[in-house]
Amino acid sequence: MHSFSFSVQETPSSIMPPSAPTDEFDEILQDVEAMVSSEGLEKNSERSAALFSSIQNDANNVIHRMQNLPNRIREPIRTFHQKIAERRRQIDNGEKENAALVESNEKLRESVRRCQQKIQNFREAIFLMENATAEQEKAVDAIHARSSTLERIAKTTRCAYPKRDADSSEN
Repeated sequence: MHSFSFSVQETPSSIMPPSAPTDEFDEILQDVEAMVSSEGLEKNSERSAALFSSIQNDANNVIHRMQNLPNRIREPIRTFHQKIAERRRQIDNGEKENAALVESNEKLRESVRRCQQKIQNFREAIFLMENATAEQEKAVDAIHARSSTLERIAKTTRCAYPKRDADSSEN
């Protein structure tokens, strides 16, 4: 064991304490002596043993908690796996439903296209019928005009053909 006592002559002047040592210096000196003394070493040993025991107890508690942690975590993990499986089933069902809707949508679009084509054909037919009706009305008007002209001519001139009844001419 080393001795911490130095003579004043061995100590260099740069680290020499002032001629009147302070209370702080005395405290430090007493702490150093207490550390080196057998009583101080025994106290330090007891404190270290108590500290080690406390740390070991804390470590055992942590180890125990860590060993129980998987059991506490396993149930939430199982729940998450169940939720994930349920979400995957919902996704599969949603994808099937989406595919059915897309197919139905395509069929509906085709049906709409056919209906629009029929409507367009009906519009064209209506247009043609309206034009034909207008032409027929013009023809009927022209026939009536010619008929009335022929009747005036027939009245003014004698015709060898017999006169027809008004009822028989309309048929």
